[in-house]
This record gives sequence, C-alpha cells and structure tokens, in this order.
Amino acid sequence: MLNIVRSMLLVLSCASLLVSSQAQQKRVSPQRAASPLGYEPELVSTAEADDAAAKENAGRTGGESEIESLQRTVRRLSAQVDRLSEELNALKTQQRELFDLERLSRAEQRADSLRTQLTDVQSREADLKARLEQLEYDLDPASIERRAALIGTTRPEEVREQIRRQLESERARLRSQLELLERRRQGLESAIARADAEIERLRARLNEADDEATSGSIESSDGEQNSQRNAPPVTQPTRPPRSYVP
Repeated sequence: MLNIVRSMLLVLSCASLLVSSQAQQKRVSPQRAASPLGYEPELVSTAEADDAAAKENAGRTGGESEIESLQRTVRRLSAQVDRLSEELNALKTQQRELFDLERLSRAEQRADSLRTQLTDVQSREADLKARLEQLEYDLDPASIERRAALIGTTRPEEVREQIRRQLESERARLRSQLELLERRRQGLESAIARADAEIERLRARLNEADDEATSGSIESSDGEQNSQRNAPPVTQPTRPPRSYVP
C-alpha cells in the first residue's frame, strides 16, 4: 500500500511539472513585425489573415484543451492519492483495534481463571477455619478428659497428654496451611484487580476508537457535500476577436 501511494505521488508531481511547462510555452506570444514605411497603401486581402487567425485560435483552443485535460488528470491522481492515504490510515486503525480486542479477550479469560482460583482458595480456607475451631474445642481439658475416658486405660494422664499433643500438632499444621492460603488469596485478589483495570482501559480505548471512526465518517460525508456545493463552475475558453490588417 505504501509503494502504491509513493508511485501515485511521483506521477502526480510529473504531471504538475508538465502542465506548468506547457502553460509557460503557451504564454509566449509571437511579436508582430513592423510594417515598412514609405510605401503607398494598397488593398490587401484579409482572407489569408482570417485563415491564419482561425488556425491560431484553433491551436490555442487545442492547447488549452490539452492543459485542461492534464489538469483533470492531476486532480484525479491527487484524489486517488488522498483516497489511498485514507484507506491506509483506516487499515492501521483496524489492525490496532483487532490487537486491542485480542488483548481484551485474553485479559477477560485471565480474570475469569483468577476468579475461579480465588473461589477454590476461599472454599479451602473456610474448611480449614472450621476445622481449627473444632480443634480449639477438642483441646479444652474437659473434652480431652471425656475422650480419654472412652479409651479405658490404667494410665489416664499419659493418654490425655498423648491426645493433647496430637491435637496441637494438627492445629499447627492447619494454621500453616491457612497462612499459605491467606497469602494465596491476597495475591489472587491483587491479580484480579490488575486484570479488571486492564479490561476497563482496553474497553475505554475501543469505545474511543469507535467514536472517532463514527465522527470521522460524518465529517468526511459533510466535507464531500460542501466541496461539491462550493465547487467553481467550469469556464469555457473565450475566443479572441479577429484582427484585420488595414
């Protein structure tokens, strides 16, 4: 696309130079030779002069038509270059929007995955907290006494100590797991907040691009209508009056 635009600009510049050179050549008018003095006036037929003037006018009209044709070609090439430039800008904008849409899709998928992980962590955290509450109740001396009485031994003190150590070991293990889950939950919440912020930023950029595209199309349509309405009328070249030699 860029190569096409460069080629069109090169052709446009060459056509402009050709129009300028031909216009300068047409401006050069031949000088009229001075009539010699000292002779008696005599009648001269104007038929040849009329034919010469007609040929000159025809040549001038043909030259002006050629210049107008070149000017129309220049305008057409200029319009094509402008259209190609607009299409190139539109293509770049579309590619940027597609890239943002892809990023938005990935961000939304990542946010959904993070929320799923957060739900799982919160569920496990709730189970651990419930188990810790039960362990705190089981570590009560009255609860340990009732549990030791169910075993039926001649050494109740050793049984109660063994039960207490088992419960404290399990409580320490669950507390360690709960701390890991809490850190995991905090990391997931931060990641979800960043993903949501990126989603909002990408959505705002896409909405802004859509608004600019809509307003640009409206302005372009209005500009074309105004240019057609304000375009000057095409003037036909005027034919110079005939000159007669006395």
